[in-house]
Amino acid sequence: MKHMIIAAAVTTLLSAGLVSAQPTDDRFIAGYAAAVLEREFSLKSEGLEVIGTEIRYPSRGFGTLEKQQLVKSLSSIPGVTKVTLVEDERVNERSSTRPVAVADTPGQRPQAVAPVKDEPLTLYLDTGRLFEPLIADPRWPHFYASYNYYEKSGIDIEQVGSVGFGETISIVRKSYANNLRIEGGVQAAVFAIFDLDSDSMDLINADYFVGPYAAFRNGDFSVIGRLYHQSSHLGDEYILRESIGDEDRVNLSYEAVDVILSYELPMGFRVYGGGGYFFDQEPADFKNWSAQYGFEWRSPETYFDGGVRPVVAGDFQHREENNWDLDLSVRAGVQFEDPGRFSQKMLLLFEFYDGRSPNGQFYAEGIRYYGIGLHFYF
Repeated sequence: MKHMIIAAAVTTLLSAGLVSAQPTDDRFIAGYAAAVLEREFSLKSEGLEVIGTEIRYPSRGFGTLEKQQLVKSLSSIPGVTKVTLVEDERVNERSSTRPVAVADTPGQRPQAVAPVKDEPLTLYLDTGRLFEPLIADPRWPHFYASYNYYEKSGIDIEQVGSVGFGETISIVRKSYANNLRIEGGVQAAVFAIFDLDSDSMDLINADYFVGPYAAFRNGDFSVIGRLYHQSSHLGDEYILRESIGDEDRVNLSYEAVDVILSYELPMGFRVYGGGGYFFDQEPADFKNWSAQYGFEWRSPETYFDGGVRPVVAGDFQHREENNWDLDLSVRAGVQFEDPGRFSQKMLLLFEFYDGRSPNGQFYAEGIRYYGIGLHFYF
């Protein structure tokens, strides 16, 4: 009997502890939400308020994609039943300096939250970006691995492995009370293709890309400006097997500057467009101008507990060097994402390309390929 009484007492204490630890308290939710904002979005908690199980946060010039992910991430917090993004004007009318507004009693509305102010220039080296990646751009820096079948290539290859190693790294960022946000950082990448039909899967071509960028965002409108270097190199195995001499090689290399504008539309759509200028190029007669535009669609609905989202994207480029002929890239598939994380995504995409080769050494060759690839964004 004594042992039964002790066991019952211990069970009661544990049960009480578990109940008290349940994430239904306003302060628990507020602390959790503040951590999500800082870790996943590099955002301050000023303006955050919790009313019972509802989270309210100022919509500080976020774009449609940011709002979508912000609501999704905050909604994944245990105990949260609703997330509302409040217009900035309503928040700025208040005048408290409390960094996180939390109801003193569950269900009671906080009296005030901190106004949105200009934030200092901040060193981040963190996840997140103001300009979203261009999903269908064959030369957007990110990590990926693809299988491509070259229906037309201009050279003797059919089954091709294509890989990329790169990222957009945000270094500094600043936010203003008028919803404008600015960011500076660097993009870097290596893009390479391999002949999968050869005995040693010969490296055919590798392109090296690096340069600084500046990005700006206000709501659904964003823009990125880049200054970068790209150089192209043939693989040793390919040079040996094809007996390519120095007189046969085209060492494509150039500096370039470009500007791309983007706007996010309702129902998951996004459009973008811009242009670029090449200089200090080799060969010297490589022409200067280029244009780029495209669209993306990310399904507003997710599936399998919020982990899968259908996506479709098209990228269209023209270069003066190629008499302004169209280079077409279309990709479609699904995006795998964690509801609680903003930046980490994996996309499984079917790919189609028709136009002049994006592989530097073969820029004058027309190619057409079909494929499938895994693309990672951090």
